[in-house]
Amino acid sequence: MHTQMKFAFIVALVLLAIASVAYLVIPADYPYKEKIANHTYDIISLLTIILVFRAFRLTTPKSRDSRRWLFLFLGVLFWFMGDVIWTVFIYLGKDPMISLADVFYVIGYVSVLVATFIKYLNIKSLASKGDYLNSIFVMSCILVVMTHFILMPMAMSDEPLINKVLMIFYPVIDAIIVLFTVIIMAASDFQEKSLPWLGICIGIALWTIADTMTTYLEWQGTESWLVSFSNVIFVAGLLAIGVGAFYRKIVYKDIGA
Repeated sequence: MHTQMKFAFIVALVLLAIASVAYLVIPADYPYKEKIANHTYDIISLLTIILVFRAFRLTTPKSRDSRRWLFLFLGVLFWFMGDVIWTVFIYLGKDPMISLADVFYVIGYVSVLVATFIKYLNIKSLASKGDYLNSIFVMSCILVVMTHFILMPMAMSDEPLINKVLMIFYPVIDAIIVLFTVIIMAASDFQEKSLPWLGICIGIALWTIADTMTTYLEWQGTESWLVSFSNVIFVAGLLAIGVGAFYRKIVYKDIGA
């Protein structure tokens, strides 16, 4: 393993440990807990955005490689902008659920979906029938759980229509993104040039899992350690994306990852 990658893994683990302490260890009644957790999350988000943007800058302009890195960059950027607006709403004492933040979240998710789809088009010839069957099986299990615990209860709730549409949109697009990431990971040959996007797909999968958890917990109005745990998964996802983007810089100069 490259010395730089060892350093990147150590930094990622240290940041994940710091985030875990901020979200899970610091007592809930500590007055600065929320600020510490939010600032830790923001720093990690900004670091991920910078690393993905650097990876995008390494690509050949107008190539398929360039397009998928561009959409990935836009995805993490708009996720971050949505988080900032969400935090502002909380500080102002307003309910951030179904707000301006969702506009940025939706754009971010669509961008990440496009990025993973472009990567899928790049590796689909490498995916075997077994890879597709395994991916469809995983997708089916996810959809069954989502439908039972999230989609049907939300659809039958008394929430306004726009709330229902958005609350259903997030789990559904999460599931579609996971389908593409699972196919990409299954088709990966684990050679050096495939590792950047393998790390990124792991990160995106973690992010979508955390997002589905958060959507369900917030809809249920649950205030428990699971909310903090889902935030730690968000951080782990961002760090995995960042490490994958950093590895892209090491492995390639002008050709695609």
